[in-house]
Amino acid sequence: MIRRQKAAEAELFETQKKKLKPKNVVLKQIAVKLKKKQKGIEAKGKAEAEAIRMKLDAEAEGLDKKAEAMKKYGEAAITEMLVNVLPEIAKNIAAPLANVDKITMYGEGNSGKMVGDIMTSMNQITNGMGLDVKELIQATLTGRAMGRAQVDVIEENDIPFDTK
Repeated sequence: MIRRQKAAEAELFETQKKKLKPKNVVLKQIAVKLKKKQKGIEAKGKAEAEAIRMKLDAEAEGLDKKAEAMKKYGEAAITEMLVNVLPEIAKNIAAPLANVDKITMYGEGNSGKMVGDIMTSMNQITNGMGLDVKELIQATLTGRAMGRAQVDVIEENDIPFDTK
């Protein structure tokens, strides 16, 4: 009886083992697919991280070059940037007037005073930034700032300068 029971248990074990074998194969196949997918995601993540790093490196290099150029050309570079920004400053100062349908002036008010008020606002802003707009425009128009920058570069690099 014990032999029969052991034989039956052995047969049952073999039957269960045969039934589990296909399941194990499927589980192994799923594990292999998941591993491949994991490697793909990992590779994609590394590639994206590298692309971001390269982009940031390029931006940093560009900023370094811009800073070097500003250092090299000093006042001329700053003047150019400021002259390029002044129209935007003026536009933003005058923007609230675009929403006005009608202006009624009483007493001594006149259009000259309104323009003067706008210019005063612009001067307050630029003075607050430490800018002398008149000086910037004059320097730009006369080319003095660029000439000064060129002289600085010549002197810094000991370039022979012949005025003949």
